[in-house]
Amino acid sequence: GTENGYNESSLENPNFPENQNSNVLMIKSGTDVYYYYKTNQKVSISSGNYYKIETWIKTNNLSQEKVNLVYPKNSTTAYPYGASINIDGIEASFVGIDTNNEWKKYTIYINCTSSSDIAVELGLGSENALTSGVAYYSTTSIEKIEESDYTNGIKVLEGNSEIDNVLAIGNTDTKKEEDKKTETNTFEFNWLVVPSLVFGVAIVFAVVMFIVRYTKKSSHKKAKIQKDYSTENMKKLATTHKNNLNAISKQKRELTKKQYSIAEEINLENAKADEKNVAEIKKLQNEYDEITKKLDNLTEKRNQEIKRYKEKLDELKAMKKADESQKNK
Repeated sequence: GTENGYNESSLENPNFPENQNSNVLMIKSGTDVYYYYKTNQKVSISSGNYYKIETWIKTNNLSQEKVNLVYPKNSTTAYPYGASINIDGIEASFVGIDTNNEWKKYTIYINCTSSSDIAVELGLGSENALTSGVAYYSTTSIEKIEESDYTNGIKVLEGNSEIDNVLAIGNTDTKKEEDKKTETNTFEFNWLVVPSLVFGVAIVFAVVMFIVRYTKKSSHKKAKIQKDYSTENMKKLATTHKNNLNAISKQKRELTKKQYSIAEEINLENAKADEKNVAEIKKLQNEYDEITKKLDNLTEKRNQEIKRYKEKLDELKAMKKADESQKNK
C-alpha cells in the first residue's frame, strides 16, 4: 500500500461523505461476485426498544453479465444488481444499491419486538444478483433511539415510493433462517466498538479484494430501470403499510387504557354521592368523551390506510400486468 492506503494505482480517491472524516472500507471485483464483510462481534437489541442503523455508501462502475441474471418467480424483471447491506439476526436488507459515484446515506429504523443479536454485513452483490465493480462504505453505526425518533424517521416513507435509502422494520419476531450462501466469499472481522448506547464502527481503509468467480469478459454496464412495481418497492409499500397500522393500534391501546382509568375515577366520584364533586365528575366525563372521539378517528384512519394500501397495490399490479402484456405483443 501507499501512504494514502491505496493498493492499486488505478483507483481514485473516494474522499469522504459529506461532513465526515472517517476511514473507508472498499470492496472491488472485476468479475461478478457476491462478497461481503460481516462483523464477528454481534450487538444485542432488546424488545420494546428502538434502534437506528446507518452507513454511507458510494458505488462505481457496477455491472452484471447477462449470464448471471436471476429472475423472481413469475417475473420478467431480474433482481437488481449492486452493493448490499444485510442485518444478520433480523429480516432487514438493502440490495441493488447504485449511488452513481456519489456518497449516499442508508438508514434502517428498527422497532424491536423480539430481542435478538445482530451483525452488519456490507457487500458487493447479493445472493440473487452477482455484481462487479467497486463499493465503498464509511461511518457505519448502530444507535438506540427514542420512539419519537423512530416515528419521525419513517415519516419520509409515507406515500413516497421513490425513497430507496430508508427502511422501516416494525416487527423483529421472525428471524431469518441461517443463510445458505454457497460459493459466497465472507470475511469476518471485529470492527464494532460498543461505547454505551451508540455502537461506533471503525472501518479500515484500502481493503481491496479481488474475487474471481467467472473468467468471462465483463459486459458494459446496462442502465437499470426501477419499476414502481419492483419486488423492492412492493416490499417497501407493505412494510410502510404494516408500520402505519402498528402505530395506529398502539395509539388506540394507549387511549383505551387511559379511558379505563378515567372510568374508574368516575365510578369512585359517583360513589361519594357528594354534590361538591359534581364538577369533577363532569370534567372526567368530558375527558372520557374526548377519548371516545379520538378512538373513532383512529378507527377511521385505520380504515383509510387499508383502503389506500389496497388501491395502491391494485394500481401497481395493473401497471405490471400492462407492461407484461405489452412485452408479449
